Amino acid sequence: MRSGIVVDERFQTTRENVYAVGDVAEFYDPIYRRHRRIEHWSNAAYHGTTLGKILAGEGERYDIVSAFFSEEFGHSFKLFGDQTGHDGTALEGDFAEGRAVYRFTSGDATLAAVLTGLDDEEEAALKDEIRAGAATVA
Repeated sequence: MRSGIVVDERFQTTRENVYAVGDVAEFYDPIYRRHRRIEHWSNAAYHGTTLGKILAGEGERYDIVSAFFSEEFGHSFKLFGDQTGHDGTALEGDFAEGRAVYRFTSGDATLAAVLTGLDDEEEAALKDEIRAGAATVA
């Protein structure tokens, strides 16, 4: 069952020159090789920026490890990827201490992670790990 306006990785619907982005879009995610819908403002902003590049002829398409976050009691918590289909988990660090990564895995592959306290380089490396992991199981 669909939960939004179905679009491809370039945000185009089945109708020529009709696009949908953001909360209403059930977009094709080439990393997980299936349609997904993410209702978070950061995803909507990325969709809009990417669609602008597409319409300007830059040949872009959606091809990122999805991410969203929440601020709770002065701490930032992020979710990278999509945990659908995971069969294991692994925790590194301690959320109470402000630095942790909780991985959702399938075999040896990381599909998604909830995290706090990582720097930009560590986050980028984790996204690369998730991209590689999703490619092995999707």
